[in-house]
Amino acid sequence: MMKLTVFLFATALFCAIANVNAQLESDDYEEEDECPCMTPFNWLPKCGSDGQTYPNEEAIKCQNECNDDRVTIAHDGVCEGDVHFGLV
Repeated sequence: MMKLTVFLFATALFCAIANVNAQLESDDYEEEDECPCMTPFNWLPKCGSDGQTYPNEEAIKCQNECNDDRVTIAHDGVCEGDVHFGLV
């Protein structure tokens, strides 16, 4: 009976520690995302002047506002060689 009690206590302690670590990591992520933009989910890909494919024009505007960038639309469609979309 003592072994079962120790095992259950250790399991509960492990779960509590794992939960605290997950919360800390979640809080760190939220702090990094200081500029959330509301962009539509429509897929009209645009190749940015930085060589990155954006899902739509609004996503480029968000990038520029949040990061003080000056990304422009290089052309419509996926950027050539953009590995994020499987086009090499």
